[in-house]
Amino acid sequence: MKNLKNKPIKKLLISYKKITGKNNLGKIVFFHRGGGVKKNFRVVDFKKKFNNIFGLVRRVEYNPLQKSGLMLINYLNGILVYNLLMKGIKLGHIINDYSADLNFGSTYYLNQIPNGCFISQIELDYNKGLQLVRSPGSKALLLGKEKGIALIKLPSGKIKKFTTNCRALIGILALNFKKLIRRKAGTNVLNNLKPIVRGVAMNPIDHPHGGGQGKTSGGRKMSVSPWSKYTKGLKPQKKRKKLNYLI
Repeated sequence: MKNLKNKPIKKLLISYKKITGKNNLGKIVFFHRGGGVKKNFRVVDFKKKFNNIFGLVRRVEYNPLQKSGLMLINYLNGILVYNLLMKGIKLGHIINDYSADLNFGSTYYLNQIPNGCFISQIELDYNKGLQLVRSPGSKALLLGKEKGIALIKLPSGKIKKFTTNCRALIGILALNFKKLIRRKAGTNVLNNLKPIVRGVAMNPIDHPHGGGQGKTSGGRKMSVSPWSKYTKGLKPQKKRKKLNYLI
């Protein structure tokens, strides 16, 4: 096993371009964006390629770009991977995917999982990767299996059919990590959000509501956007029907 520090694994990090709200000319087209700290995307293993190889949960980490927590798994072959944190899993938990003995927090095919189990991170098609039920605290219920088809009740209440050669994890995903973090003054700035300024507090060149002597209400009967379009009382626009041409 490797000696791991508290820093994230560099090989499992991907940098991405931060959204600043500016176009290719440098003009602001989306307000209240900018600043913030640099964040790296953690590569999560949704393919689950290791078969009957023991893995040990070495660390539980915070994921800056997603609400779900992460657990760092160290397999016996020396490979480190990130997985979404499951409820009840602590440091030292053993992961053994596709084994004959059912293990909480491990990956199995649906034909291996008994009926009535709570599952998460379900695969839509064979060998496509875990796609469904990945949000924090979510779970699905395996209702039954017959003739290669499994019935699963999703968190929305919808019952969907899956082939039994699809994969899923036994257990429930952990709760939202971001709710446990104490907020402070300046948290929004660190999250790439800037303060919102009222139009009546601006100059006339910046907003139609700006200017005037003292505190004015804009001087209009109806509030408008920075581009002088009405923002209240308008009826929703009807969708235009698309013309179908026969070729």
